[in-house]
Amino acid sequence: MRTAAVGFRVHSGWTSLVVVALEKGKPIVLARQRPHLVQTFSYTFRQPYHTAEKMTLDEASAFLERQRAEARRLAVAALKAAETDIEQQGYKVTRAALLTASGRPLPELAKILTAHALIQAGMVYLITGSVWFFVAELTIHWITDFGKCEKWFDINTDQGIHVACKIAWAIL
Repeated sequence: MRTAAVGFRVHSGWTSLVVVALEKGKPIVLARQRPHLVQTFSYTFRQPYHTAEKMTLDEASAFLERQRAEARRLAVAALKAAETDIEQQGYKVTRAALLTASGRPLPELAKILTAHALIQAGMVYLITGSVWFFVAELTIHWITDFGKCEKWFDINTDQGIHVACKIAWAIL
């Protein structure tokens, strides 16, 4: 049996899966798939970190662990199906590669959720050009998200504060 390699590039709720082999020194594509990594293909599950930011850290950790388990189960099923298909073509997968954006492991959950405030503040700076608005947005956004996670107030209050800040930056 000839050898082949499988490669993955994970996206939001799905992955690209490509199996290649060499024939006469040139690569050929044996399979190309787009398996889902979430059972329910909705924003809630395709964007788990955005969903998790609305939860306490304990709730978010449990939610993300369920998402990881589901993604693993679906990925294994897709890989087994691809291997079966490739074997029928006379090939055996002997190598694999996972392409990542930075090649580094993700930081702890609290750091990921905190980064959201930096992204929002960065957009305020890009639009207004004001360092003061950047600092104000960063501070207010971080405290607001922390308060929401700690259940000091609900998502509606959280969103109201965020919208009020954007309006204030536009007026000022």
